[in-house]
Amino acid sequence: MSRWKSNIKYGYAQPGEFINTETTKEYIGPYFILRGQAYESNADVSTRPEYRLTFVPAGLNSPIVKAYNRATGNTYEIAASPQTFFPIPNERDYQNTYINRVIIQKRNEPHLIYEIDPASASDFNNNPLYNIVRVPWQLIGTESQIKQTNRAALAAASRTLPGIENFLSDLLEFGRLQNFS
Repeated sequence: MSRWKSNIKYGYAQPGEFINTETTKEYIGPYFILRGQAYESNADVSTRPEYRLTFVPAGLNSPIVKAYNRATGNTYEIAASPQTFFPIPNERDYQNTYINRVIIQKRNEPHLIYEIDPASASDFNNNPLYNIVRVPWQLIGTESQIKQTNRAALAAASRTLPGIENFLSDLLEFGRLQNFS
């Protein structure tokens, strides 16, 4: 037996421990390590590139990273970061009786919800990392009208963006109450 064959270490890859270097697919199963490089176990102990494995660091095996990988299809492009925005309705908005609010949520971190400037919404429309919704926000009416309209808008938006009701919890925000008696 040659010396290098006696220096082979064997193991069994657990979920999230290795990926195939060539296909980038997760590898679970028997493997061997030769001269510091891991390979899928194969009948002839071949070190061909299609058997090479890459160790996945523990930090990349977290639920947030796994959700990111699912959302992006395992692409690692630098994504646009949302800039928070606080709308300030003007007189024209009050004449129109509503404003459009744009709310986004990170898919891999659903507790992160942001309101962004409607002008920057196109940066996130096709971004797989974010859910995005446009909420028509009622500004004028009686207290009950404004609450009812905004509650309905949030209920519709919550189908795409869970948790939005907690983010926009003040249904009378920016509202100008009118008495129609």
